[in-house]
Amino acid sequence: MFKNGVIKNKYDPRDKQYVKLFSASTPFDWSVGYDVEKEISKVIGQPYKTKVKDQNGSGSCGGQTGSYYMGWLEAIQNKTFSNKSAKDIYSQIYYPQGGVAPRDLVAFLTSKGVCREVIIPSYDNGKAPSENFMREKKQTPESKADALNAKALKYATVKLDIDTIAQAIRDNYGCVITLGGQDNGTWLSAFPKPPVKEVWGHYMAFGRAKMINGKKYLGAIQSWGEDVGDKKDIGWQWFGEEWIKHFSNCYTLYNPIDPVVQDKVTLVEKILNLCYDLLSKLGYKTKKKVIS
Repeated sequence: MFKNGVIKNKYDPRDKQYVKLFSASTPFDWSVGYDVEKEISKVIGQPYKTKVKDQNGSGSCGGQTGSYYMGWLEAIQNKTFSNKSAKDIYSQIYYPQGGVAPRDLVAFLTSKGVCREVIIPSYDNGKAPSENFMREKKQTPESKADALNAKALKYATVKLDIDTIAQAIRDNYGCVITLGGQDNGTWLSAFPKPPVKEVWGHYMAFGRAKMINGKKYLGAIQSWGEDVGDKKDIGWQWFGEEWIKHFSNCYTLYNPIDPVVQDKVTLVEKILNLCYDLLSKLGYKTKKKVIS
């Protein structure tokens, strides 16, 4: 995990913004809720349950999260499912200190995709991986071609409020969210408590939203093995509105024709884009948040 505090990402003018347009997408109905696993079950015509991943001591939560989300999207779009390789993602975009930058993950998924787990295993001879194992590049022409079969189309940032995030999860079958936390003794439970002080950062794949005891909650699946969450719902955890201030980024993957993504670019944004690209070409390095 990123241990030196959580650096909030600066606005990146290259990112399109997911917005709530009532004419294009109805507001989220909390009385109905949403569950991506139930949605997949309807599409494929049989019960579906996400296989819980275990990143062990590695900083590969970004890769784990991306592989979850791409697996969900494949099931929805192709009516078939295959486990996706967290190692394929992480080994290509990890930072020297461990972890990945939030925007790098979704940019990678929309350009390279991710291959199947059977081609590049994320477990070391069946055991949960180390950081060195996850960094080892195993890409081949076969894996690269396979990854293109699971390549997202576009990505957009999502406003950090619980209603907009829930709507994005419903409309796009999930979101990837980075959040800050601390070891407060609650992280194996179904309802982790927010940190008093953010001391590490983490990636999670969010695919649920519903009311629980009269409160709005977002549901995410962990990558810490099968000891997380409650016994009936292994791997899944719930985050209420008190967590929103500890979310630092939310991205969703979408179809380019989706009308709820704001594609219009203002003159100011065009200027910012040009400046950003120019600085990048000149070798200027912007601060990125690295999360594991």
